[in-house]
Amino acid sequence: MITDVPTSDDFQQAGVGFLNLAWDTVYELARDSLNYQEWDYYGDEELEYWQAAQRPLATALALTQQGIELLLKAKIAEFSR
Repeated sequence: MITDVPTSDDFQQAGVGFLNLAWDTVYELARDSLNYQEWDYYGDEELEYWQAAQRPLATALALTQQGIELLLKAKIAEFSR
């Protein structure tokens, strides 16, 4: 017998949590980038910053995709009762 089947609310909470984690990552990177601009760092330093930020951005993208997938599953589970 199958027990502890996730509900629509479970999927909804997980999906929103993933989207919030992704947003936090992107927000922090953008905020730090503004600090570079305030310090008058232009050119190579800013380019190096965004090159170094590729891994966190890729992770944020993956979290976004998984969050959206979980939100879709929440809608499916809502109708599949």
